[in-house]
Amino acid sequence: MRVTEAGAVRTIMVMMVDSTDHVTGKTGLTLTILASKAGGDFGAISPSVVDKGYGWYSIALTASHTDTYGDLVLHITGTGADPCDLCIQIVGYEPENYNNLGMSDLADTLDFVEHLPGDPASATNVSDAVTSLQFYQFVRAYTCADAGTTDTIVLDGGASTDDDYYNGCFIGTRNPIGGNDWQVRRIIDYDGTTQTCLVEPDFGYAPASGDQFVIWPDAALKLAPGSITVVEAPNLDGKISDVSTAISNLTTDVGDVETAVGNVATDAAFLRRCLTNKRVWDAANSRWAIYNDAGDTIIYYLHVTTPAGGPVTLDAAAIANGDKIA
Repeated sequence: MRVTEAGAVRTIMVMMVDSTDHVTGKTGLTLTILASKAGGDFGAISPSVVDKGYGWYSIALTASHTDTYGDLVLHITGTGADPCDLCIQIVGYEPENYNNLGMSDLADTLDFVEHLPGDPASATNVSDAVTSLQFYQFVRAYTCADAGTTDTIVLDGGASTDDDYYNGCFIGTRNPIGGNDWQVRRIIDYDGTTQTCLVEPDFGYAPASGDQFVIWPDAALKLAPGSITVVEAPNLDGKISDVSTAISNLTTDVGDVETAVGNVATDAAFLRRCLTNKRVWDAANSRWAIYNDAGDTIIYYLHVTTPAGGPVTLDAAAIANGDKIA
């Protein structure tokens, strides 16, 4: 089966053979072409046809012929020739593009992923970035439908129409034509009617119509007596309801933690780093900065909130060790 991109201009070649011996190429024909798109009824089309000799004809399909995803079936006839039938699959990528199949956003998205860890300079390749983001799942990736402001960004028309739908998520945006670096901010409010996000802190520049954006949820740990679970949700449902109890649980030795991790279908390495690696309390953002095993690079942020979703203030005893809980 032939494959071509939706909306593409394509010239295809067909062979017409003599209806007498069903072998010899039939030249000099005036072709009648019927087309069916995605299982629809056949209808006549009139693309440009050129007799190339030996029974071969070129048919120049236009964007109006390839504008529907699915099977494009052609039934071709000519006086004194056997009918010719062929099927072309219409797809959303460029089959001939060996670099990225014509999916230009793919490279941009991978470039964006490289800059997602807590320290942007720490990502040297996509593999490292993805490893540090093993619990993230993108919610939406598209381009802005309209210009925003320094504290708002207008999503595309396919975004959710529910108020507060993306609240608590992170959003990254940039203008690839202007060469701007990715700006990453937290969404603090979402208007489903206008499909507009309010962010903090302000952007360094106002997003423009056509700018790329990617939204992904925050990842938080919810710690309770005797259990450790990972919670991911756009509305930041993961909360620590009893900070003192949670801090007490963190004194569990590594052996007990590994036993608890055995009951959780998540990455044990991620949990180990959160519980045993160097971490620094960021009071301004109510979160722990979790470092790598070497203790020189931030790889996660562990957000801590009250049951009402507000920031948590830890007393001096809770962070007496300076860089991590003993």
